[in-house]
Amino acid sequence: MAGVSLKCGDCGALLKSVEEAQEHAEVTSHSNFAESTEAVLNLVCSACSKPCRSKTESDLHTKRTGHTEFVDKTMETVKPISLEAPKQPAMESDNADGSSGSGDAAEEMVVPEVDQKLLEELEGMGFPKARATRALHYSGNASLEAAVNWVVEHENDPDVDELPKVPANSKTGPPKPALTPEEVKIKAQELKERARKKKEEEEKRMEREREKERIRIGKELLEAKRIEEDNERKRIILLRKAEKEEERRAREKIRQKVEEDKAERRRKLGLPAEDPAAAKPSVPVVEEKKSSLPIRPATKTEQMRECLRSLKQAHKEDDAKVKRAFQTLLTYMGNVAKNPDEEKFRKIRLTNQTFQDRVGSLRGGIEFMELCGFEKMEGGEFLFLPRDKIDPAIINSAGTELNSAINNPFFGGTMKSLCVLFKPKSSSPAKISFPTNLQSSPDESHFISLIHSCKDTVSLRRVYAQILRRSFLTSRVASQLLSCSSLLKSPDYTLSIFRYSKEKNLFTFNALIRGLTENARFECSIRHFILMLRLGVRPDRLTFPFALKSNSKLGFRWLGKALHAATVKDCVDCDSFVRVSLVDMYAKTKGLKYAYQVFDESPERIKKESVLLWNVLINGYCRAKDLQTAETLFGSMPERNSGSWSTLIKGYVDIGELNRAKQCFELMPEKNVLSWTTLINGFSQNGEYETAISIYFNMVEKGCMKPNEYTVAAVLSACSKSGALESGIRVHGYVLDNGFKLDRAIGTALVDMYAKCGEVDCAANVFSNMGVKDILSWTAMIQGWAIHGRFQQAILCFREMMYSGEKPDEVVFLAVLTACLNSGEVDLGINFFDSMRLDYMIEPTLKHYVVVVDLLGRAGKLNEAHELIESMPINPDLTTWAALYRACKAHNSNRKGEMVSQNLVEIDPELRGSYIFLDKRYAATKGKHRDVEKRRKIVKERGKGWSYIEVDGQLNKFVAGDNSHKQAQEIRLKLEEIVSLAVESGYLPGGDWSIHDIEEEEKENVTGIHSEKLALALGLLRTSPGTVIRIVKNLRICGDCHSLMKYEDDAKVKRAFQTLQTYMGNVSKNPDEEKFRKIRLTNQTFQDRAGSLKGGIEFVELCGFEKMEGEDVLVLTKVH
Repeated sequence: MAGVSLKCGDCGALLKSVEEAQEHAEVTSHSNFAESTEAVLNLVCSACSKPCRSKTESDLHTKRTGHTEFVDKTMETVKPISLEAPKQPAMESDNADGSSGSGDAAEEMVVPEVDQKLLEELEGMGFPKARATRALHYSGNASLEAAVNWVVEHENDPDVDELPKVPANSKTGPPKPALTPEEVKIKAQELKERARKKKEEEEKRMEREREKERIRIGKELLEAKRIEEDNERKRIILLRKAEKEEERRAREKIRQKVEEDKAERRRKLGLPAEDPAAAKPSVPVVEEKKSSLPIRPATKTEQMRECLRSLKQAHKEDDAKVKRAFQTLLTYMGNVAKNPDEEKFRKIRLTNQTFQDRVGSLRGGIEFMELCGFEKMEGGEFLFLPRDKIDPAIINSAGTELNSAINNPFFGGTMKSLCVLFKPKSSSPAKISFPTNLQSSPDESHFISLIHSCKDTVSLRRVYAQILRRSFLTSRVASQLLSCSSLLKSPDYTLSIFRYSKEKNLFTFNALIRGLTENARFECSIRHFILMLRLGVRPDRLTFPFALKSNSKLGFRWLGKALHAATVKDCVDCDSFVRVSLVDMYAKTKGLKYAYQVFDESPERIKKESVLLWNVLINGYCRAKDLQTAETLFGSMPERNSGSWSTLIKGYVDIGELNRAKQCFELMPEKNVLSWTTLINGFSQNGEYETAISIYFNMVEKGCMKPNEYTVAAVLSACSKSGALESGIRVHGYVLDNGFKLDRAIGTALVDMYAKCGEVDCAANVFSNMGVKDILSWTAMIQGWAIHGRFQQAILCFREMMYSGEKPDEVVFLAVLTACLNSGEVDLGINFFDSMRLDYMIEPTLKHYVVVVDLLGRAGKLNEAHELIESMPINPDLTTWAALYRACKAHNSNRKGEMVSQNLVEIDPELRGSYIFLDKRYAATKGKHRDVEKRRKIVKERGKGWSYIEVDGQLNKFVAGDNSHKQAQEIRLKLEEIVSLAVESGYLPGGDWSIHDIEEEEKENVTGIHSEKLALALGLLRTSPGTVIRIVKNLRICGDCHSLMKYEDDAKVKRAFQTLQTYMGNVSKNPDEEKFRKIRLTNQTFQDRAGSLKGGIEFVELCGFEKMEGEDVLVLTKVH
């Protein structure tokens, strides 16, 4: 069959002509081309008529333009490809003259000449002459290997055993001699250099395009920010106008009410009505000179405030008496607010001596009570507040004013001087200023208390707006705003407040640098520290610790040395807080010798008093895994606290010395929750999950220390990794019983535990009850749906996360890709993979590429998966090639599988992962049995696979061939029983899953003692029928174990059917025998074979059996 395209043997690209093949060779340096019967895809866009040569090219065109309709014109453009050299112009002219024959006449076809030496070698290898001649002709007489490759690729062609024919006039004599090796190298070097230059030019062009795009986006962001600021400014102006208008209407209503009250009093006293002409004008004239007399407050709240101020001014010599009066009035108002129906709290005898001493004898005390609604009655003997006249707003306002009067030291203290200071001068606009002996204005404390009462950014913004409106943004208020905004985790808003603060001094800079450091904005913190120095503000002992902490997170030792020099220059290096920060900074920037030098040069006073200094240095040596020096320092400490012990315990845990960590923990004089948590987390991180869980329950049972949220999260992590669902449920119960909030730490840990233990619906229930969800919570839930193949729920959860405003990161996309992998959604998975790069600017990591390779491999798209690995911007590791190898093995692609297996071994022969995937085919090639055996020994030395199973709340751990369990003999017997029943159902012990070349019986022995099989045997041995068995394994389960577990279920069902058939046969054959018509439910054999299976007893009841004698026996009374 004639070919219609040329296929590149190196990358698999299809080319239409020889010219395209030559261009492809120049660009890629590929030289292995062969004739193919596969047509080149030709998709034409219906909208713009752009041709696309592949599905990938059409997808990219759709993503760029939005065009989705394409017309497949592949078959219209298909024509046989010509491998002949193009005719020369001279020959064309000859032909035109007729010297070369007529175009209508049939040309003579002859067998082409080939290299006779190569032809003889091919015939010696057993190839027919026709096939060998065709192979040499179409491979260009290049080499013996090229001809053999052509034969292998075209062995299924129908005309492979026919001699090739070419026109007689196309004969050009014997083939040209091949290029020498030196000429080949020179030619290849030229092609590579040309391709490199072209690639560099393309990269430069793309970099220029990206830079233009970044500049454009930057301008758009600046413009959007400016528009947002303008809108915010307009909104504030409109809000101020609305507030002023509302205040004006309120004052007008109060004025009218006062006039009505005045007229009512004149009427009751029998006085004539006031002359309207003599009344004051309703609208005050702005130009009128203001009276120097005090202005009576307009609102009830202002009247109460003025009354309290007058009371304080009248008795300013006796502050204690005034304060006691305020507290007494506050008690009265509180009683009324809490018990409005109790008459005893609404009725006060004026002659009561206590009331007279505390309130009645002070001028303004009774007036304040009357302002709150109390009225004199029974001849002025009582103050009474009627129930129907209680106004909660007035009572609350009274309480607020009393609290301010009690807590504000400036309340009513300097009103006369303040009145003069607030009065505007005629020559300049009004300006507020305060005496130098006053450190704050009366309203500063009020605003500061409001700032600290803010629980979210929205309320803080409102307070900040009022501060700007009243022009009270002093340095003290600004510092409190910066601190509060930082505590609310709003670093961007913190920077905005600092930017608009006019007075930038030491206090504002300290609050800003501290807030940025605590919100992990380390680079920004260092930049503002440098700005502080440029503005001439001298840092103090409260500035350097947070600057040093930011630098320790960034890891710049040179900058740390500069900061150290600055502390010496500013004479704060001997401060204990600064000293600790210096040691910590050097320890975290890999400068332990400098850290020890700073510690050693510290004054003896600091060494004796600062336990934290010792702890930080010990922690540095523990992080560097120098436990010997850490132990020496620990032994030299003049005093130790719980932090010292916990630091040393963590050091032992980090190097895997769990026994020494536990010994150190037991030697602690006083254990706290931190030390317990460190030990639990250490055992969990080192794979000792059962020990970690037992330590936690030991902690709870002793009752000496209550676990906190970090302790709970650590033990839940151990439960999730080991599949200990029962223990996890107990921990969850403890969380609910002790009032723990399902916050980010505990809620996320519970979601992860339930999902990994197979109860994903319980995980979803916990997730829905979480109050605050962060990116980790969303990731855990999406990953939970993904690993259980619940694709729709995973995508729905991802969309809900997007709607909530949470921005996805690379881990979220990894979970989404995993969901696509487990559900086989190839196209959607590729779309998500492209979206994370193009839409979210997230560069894929190696893990993302591994998942996509696995996704393509499982779908049988081996060439696309291989192309993706070759085009990765990062070097593929063992797991990447292993994913492709599994796909090749599953789809029986032996040739590609052998190539991938070579890459697996060449990457790193010391890694144990490669031994999991290589099978006996690799050992059989090139005689590498000993090499495989050698590597298997390395695997055994590095570590073994393990399996966990939880039975009766107790974790049991197994490794391959484990005999250490106390029921080892029973487990082996049970396993033999399981295997024999599975064999009866068709199970074949999987010798094909073994790795190295051994006898079949030995293969069965090796696979027969895998850890998951032992765990399964224990589960069936110790659990009652019908119980769910959960087994957790640290490695991928082998095919033999998977097959055995599948056949175990089939064997159990088959055995149940056979048992029921036996029962019915006995009844049919012996209807009069009572023993066949009576089945005891407690019989162990019946329970194991039929009773424990869902539907077994129901089937027996449908056959006429009835439960009798307290439901312990099934009896058939009537035989039909």
